[in-house]
Amino acid sequence: MKATFRISIIHPMGTSAISNSPIRRYRHLNSKWSKTEFEVTPIMSTYLLAIAVSDFIFKFRHCGKIEVRVWCQSAMAYDIDYALHVACRLLKYYENFFSIPYPLKKLDIFTAPELRVLAMENWGLITVRQKLMFYNQRLNSLRERRVVTDVIAHEVAHMWFGNLATMRWWNDLWLNEGFATMMGQKAADFVENTTLRMSQCFAADITLKALSSDQHTTMTQPISLKENSDRIHGQDIKIIYNKGAAVIRMVESTIGEEVFRQGLNLYLVEFAYANAEKSDFLSSFSKIFKAIDHHHDPFLSTNFSVYDYIDSWIYQRGFPLFDKSVIILKLVSKYLILTIIVNLLIHNGKCRYLHEKMSKMKFIVKLSHGPHTFVLDPNFHGYYRVEYELNYWKLLIDHLLHKHNYFSVSTRLKLLDDAFVLAETGRIPYTIPMKMSLYLRNETKVVPFITFLTRFETILYRVHRHSNASLFNKYIQFLMEPSFDRIIKAETDSDVSHNMEFEFIRELIYLKMCVSGYQRCVRIFRSRLNELYDNCSQEMLSNPCNSLEASLRNIAYMVASKYGNQAELTFMINKFHAEEYHVERDRIFSALASSSNHSYIEVLVKEVLTKKEKDTDFRPKLYELSRKNYDNGAVGQYLFNNFAELFKRHEKYGPFFMLQMARGYGTNDDLQKLDIFEKKYAPLMKKLKPVISHIRADINRRMIWNTKYADEIIEFMSKCLQH
Repeated sequence: MKATFRISIIHPMGTSAISNSPIRRYRHLNSKWSKTEFEVTPIMSTYLLAIAVSDFIFKFRHCGKIEVRVWCQSAMAYDIDYALHVACRLLKYYENFFSIPYPLKKLDIFTAPELRVLAMENWGLITVRQKLMFYNQRLNSLRERRVVTDVIAHEVAHMWFGNLATMRWWNDLWLNEGFATMMGQKAADFVENTTLRMSQCFAADITLKALSSDQHTTMTQPISLKENSDRIHGQDIKIIYNKGAAVIRMVESTIGEEVFRQGLNLYLVEFAYANAEKSDFLSSFSKIFKAIDHHHDPFLSTNFSVYDYIDSWIYQRGFPLFDKSVIILKLVSKYLILTIIVNLLIHNGKCRYLHEKMSKMKFIVKLSHGPHTFVLDPNFHGYYRVEYELNYWKLLIDHLLHKHNYFSVSTRLKLLDDAFVLAETGRIPYTIPMKMSLYLRNETKVVPFITFLTRFETILYRVHRHSNASLFNKYIQFLMEPSFDRIIKAETDSDVSHNMEFEFIRELIYLKMCVSGYQRCVRIFRSRLNELYDNCSQEMLSNPCNSLEASLRNIAYMVASKYGNQAELTFMINKFHAEEYHVERDRIFSALASSSNHSYIEVLVKEVLTKKEKDTDFRPKLYELSRKNYDNGAVGQYLFNNFAELFKRHEKYGPFFMLQMARGYGTNDDLQKLDIFEKKYAPLMKKLKPVISHIRADINRRMIWNTKYADEIIEFMSKCLQH
């Protein structure tokens, strides 16, 4: 449903009222109350209606004919300049990309101290959690600045996709969120004058996350449902955002960016101020596709239906796996004969999806340069996994070890992730991904490291009670030591540009090396901490007394909390309670969550759970405590002992508490502990039976996995480290 709205708000004197439309009239009613009347809104969906009344201040900028304002508490006025700058740049980008002017007269961004969602794209009045909008060059890292850019880029994309043209029913939510996610990444790259997101981070942050969720039978979802029903409320939102964006990007890669852009333009023009279904969207793309001559591209000119192509992906659960039974790779001199008996062919570095009639054709790809290797989807634009024949995996590994830059960054992270996932499911031996990981000693980009660590730390999580579990930290040190040395050298080299990519990889390498107990790293940061202890003994760490770079503070604070003596831990605890700036406070909390003092971890858990904060506050903090302390039991034991009280206060979060309690469970002893828990809280278990069953099944899966694979991985690392 769409309608126009005429809004009037009576509010206390001294406050400001804002809504979707500009103010038409403001007047005082008496000494206590004022009335603000707004212009009639354009026709729009009811869920986009918004009002905000506050004593906040705002900063504004005219972006062409559009007035953009960012509202915040007065104390944070200096930290919203970047958000204001980004919003203007984004409006310009989207207007140019869609060839449609911003539909409203103004754009307000209201930063709320508390918000149950991260942000909401109300038309003309975006609301955002305030911590996601603030950027202070002295206090924030480039990674934290990137969050500001990403959030605004996503929400401003909705001003066209979702607000101007809206899905008819929630089963097509992917039309809103998938496109806003994908377009937000493009626009954010434009704002920061980089290609980092679309060339590297999209694959790691969006496509791999979607694949990881989609491979589990209990989590897999299509991006849309065929029927209009309440079932959409059970859909995994991450699937809608990430899988939707990944499939949309694959479509763009298939048909080309210009055809894609024109298709979006036609859709937005045809359904401006209206509601659309999936078929409407696909029809717009089909019209554009048919109007363009594809004679230069034999794949797209052979009865290719863009409507059928996109439609075939929308209702699919999971994703394709192209395995060795359908991929035949055969080397003939300098030619590679690629026979694919599925509807997919990779040709000249592009991903092509073919009609069934073409699926059994043979194509010859000339390899004039480089090693004789060929990977499907070399830029990772597709939404599928690939399993090569075992000997071909070994060939790929050999080339990665000797010339990894032959493959794109996205290819490297895809090969790593596919190999680990295939090993986890028993399709290839774990020696394949483990041997592949050795190339990381030469890697200089951050996203392949992140991809590897995501999989590797999952393995550590499963085997943390193994007698040789300490080998995992040593193996991480072995892989990262060359990068550590390169970064140390680069920090002292004035010719090396300390750009965003450098800052990202430096932060990751330093953090993982210090967390793993690498003594060179710990010593470096302990020496930097000495100055901090002296200069900031009487001040908050957000004050100018703190000369540590913003991107390195979380590492320094972690070293103080994890490896420091009692006086150093006390210093960090005192600074946590005194700190007022949200970013610094979050950093200190994250560091304290890494403390090796189990007694203090229990204190911190109790403090998080008993503090009178909104429900949205304690869950991320409890999750972080649980994630960092699953191996010592401090968090799990507290939740075990106090579950009845916690359930009484936060009944709807009962499953969340149980999952955090059982995070480190993975043995028969843990199954017995779960039985005791179930009996102890028997009156509460009627509502929690599915969670108990899920945890028990997960423990059994971990035990089976350990029996099959743990020794194989441990043996590989042991031999590798001995050499």
